[in-house]
Amino acid sequence: MQLILGTGLSGVLTCVVYAKLTRPEKLSRDGVGFSKKAVICMRDGRLCLMIRAWDLNYDHIISSEFTAHFVNTHKTKESEVIRYYARSLPLQQRQFLLWPVTLVHEIDATSPLFRLSPQNIAENSYEITVSLKGASASMGTFTQSQTSYLPKEVVWGHRFPPVVTYDRHRQQYVIDHSKLNTIEPVDTPYCSAYELYRVSGSPKDKLEPPGTPGSFSEKVSTFQIERTSSFKRKDKKI
Repeated sequence: MQLILGTGLSGVLTCVVYAKLTRPEKLSRDGVGFSKKAVICMRDGRLCLMIRAWDLNYDHIISSEFTAHFVNTHKTKESEVIRYYARSLPLQQRQFLLWPVTLVHEIDATSPLFRLSPQNIAENSYEITVSLKGASASMGTFTQSQTSYLPKEVVWGHRFPPVVTYDRHRQQYVIDHSKLNTIEPVDTPYCSAYELYRVSGSPKDKLEPPGTPGSFSEKVSTFQIERTSSFKRKDKKI
């Protein structure tokens, strides 16, 4: 009887350890996350959808890759109704999550948001999904995280303020965690991208692509090269 129980217990423990090692690592909710709101505003003369993401764990994600989709009900030419029709929202570039980054989707003629006005954005039925996948720097295991935004969580005419600053006393970069979900109003045309570009001209005439707010390269260029940079959590006020 003891032999049977011991064999069964060993099998259970083996299965638990195997499942722990092979399944994707669950990301910490305190360190890895997305902003509570998505915003739409102008960036270098182009209307863009923006979402903030961060990885504040000490064990950073490597080879991070973001994907976004616009999900809504779609009616085909044959009158077929597809309830959960997903279309890709291309993001401008791969992001390196050493600091909070802003994911930018340009609303151009190929975007599902191209003909949506601010009123449509607020009242239509849809969902924007964003997912992150990468690898743990220490274990090399696959990690993933995702979130989604409903119409009430997409804010027109706002942007994300910078959260990365340089502390001259400590001589290091610090992140203001209290502003990760903060948005601020900014002047934005109150019309769809289609109407905006029809009046002002195609955005393709502008050669320079929209940048990323709080870009690390822009931050570094304002300081001396010999200073070392590091990211540490600010002490929480009690």
